[in-house]
Amino acid sequence: MTTPGQEAGQHPGPDPVRWIVAQHDALVPALDRAELDSAMLTLCSRRPVWSRWWFAGVVADVLATLPASDPWRHLSARMVGDGQQMTHGDIPRPPDRTGAVSPRTGRRFGTVQDATDVLGPMAGGDLRADIAYAALAQPLRANAAAVLGFAGAGRRQAADALAVVYDRVLADGSRDADDAAAQFVDDREMLFATARVVDDLVPQGRQMRAGGELFVAGAQAVRWAMHRRRSYVGGDDPFAVSRGMAHSVVAAMVEVGRTVDWGPLDEAVGAAAIDDGEYMDLDPDGDEDF
Repeated sequence: MTTPGQEAGQHPGPDPVRWIVAQHDALVPALDRAELDSAMLTLCSRRPVWSRWWFAGVVADVLATLPASDPWRHLSARMVGDGQQMTHGDIPRPPDRTGAVSPRTGRRFGTVQDATDVLGPMAGGDLRADIAYAALAQPLRANAAAVLGFAGAGRRQAADALAVVYDRVLADGSRDADDAAAQFVDDREMLFATARVVDDLVPQGRQMRAGGELFVAGAQAVRWAMHRRRSYVGGDDPFAVSRGMAHSVVAAMVEVGRTVDWGPLDEAVGAAAIDDGEYMDLDPDGDEDF
């Protein structure tokens, strides 16, 4: 894999786009995916400002193309950090701790229940064997759910939420309580786990762990946003990949304080917007099954 750009303001190279292509195409070999995850984790640790703006830009842009009535665009959210707290939304009330709440169910957001409105009721109990739901079989972690909620408000809000995730770990080594209690986490997303061993021994250990938490939150948010858009337009849609390309450049500009012309990015989002008439709740009583 290409060594990521080391200096602030540099283009990070092809790995971010390769990584998002791997999320888009399930046939990318597992070894390639693992190598790309490792490259992105390194980038998140060494260039957290670039990374949070890149993830935030992709997630916010993808969500902004969903139908205006889609509840995923109207989540309430809270992000709690080291002396920091962010909230978004009034109805429903944001959760009491890090995470998001869906206006459709009134419950914490981040399970397959939140996708049955567009995909319809699940056919069986084995989510990993259901082609429509397999990508959502693992519940969304609290940090990622909050990032999705803030992304509904815009790129900057999502980037600020990811900054809280990074700063929280960098300050005291702690994760969100919900995330710390998570029992099942994708193996690729735990590549940073060994950094915990050296957390208190060398500064780089904590920096790697903070970058790992940023990566996990951003990566999960990207995948769930991509899955939601794919539920409307099908699997061949290249929009998220195009956002990965665009925000590779934009994030490097933001990283060094250069002025960004957001107009072309907003125009691209508008051109890819899904008509509001496409949203219809196919499972209005689905929350009663959970």
